[in-house]
Amino acid sequence: MKLMLGTVQFGISYGAFNATGQVPLDKVETMLASARAAGIDMLDTARAYGDSEAVLARAGAPARFDIVTKCPDLRAESDPVAALHAAFDASCAALGVARLYGYLLHNAEDLTRPGIWDALCALRDAGRVGLIGVSGYEAEAVADLCDRFPLTLVQLPANVLDPWYDRVTLPGSVEVHVRSAFLQGFLLGDPERLPPHLAPYRTVLEQFRREAAMQGLTLVQAALAPLLASPRVARVAVGADSPELLEQILAATAALASLPAPRLGPYTGVTRDLTDPRRWRTS
Repeated sequence: MKLMLGTVQFGISYGAFNATGQVPLDKVETMLASARAAGIDMLDTARAYGDSEAVLARAGAPARFDIVTKCPDLRAESDPVAALHAAFDASCAALGVARLYGYLLHNAEDLTRPGIWDALCALRDAGRVGLIGVSGYEAEAVADLCDRFPLTLVQLPANVLDPWYDRVTLPGSVEVHVRSAFLQGFLLGDPERLPPHLAPYRTVLEQFRREAAMQGLTLVQAALAPLLASPRVARVAVGADSPELLEQILAATAALASLPAPRLGPYTGVTRDLTDPRRWRTS
């Protein structure tokens, strides 16, 4: 199963189109059971995701899933190496595990600080984590880091509007995980009900919906298909704020296995102001 389950909604209220807030524990348990039954065997989380790690432990997730988590931003730390080790230990304690599948720097630029790469390597060499790397925002910047450090895991946003993996080459030794398949819900939204700061991109969303409909795809299928089909993408992290949405995602993924590869895009009018939610102006 190429999907992995993103768990930010388990620890905080997240997503520009999230109308239900943080997922309560009973629904977390339901969603984890559904995910595992569908073949998902990996979770994505982070220290920055509120109490997501602790929630996963309470739900018994570490016994059933491999886990990738992330070190908080180290820019404000006077001793970033000590802070990294403390954050790693805190994540393992919260999750109730001795070893992680992967550990990422949430701020990719932290990798260039003295001692940080060596600290990650020390955790790996001690057998406490399998893969090490960064969670970034721009594929080109992460590719530059891969040229400087032998990373084994990276996470980047990718979606049907921004298939960067078709233009940016990462080393074959790097396992690539992608997130933001639905662009925080934008791709599943109603063009007539976009918030003001996203209204200028209504035509982009309308084009996406037309192409999906013409090929008999649901919006979820159309959003996931290019990522799941890419040979360069090892895992696609998907988040959901309800068991119902997760079931929709799982059903869509299962149906894609018997469908021909769709033709989607390119999309006119797409800019970084759309594909990078950090730039969304909500005021």
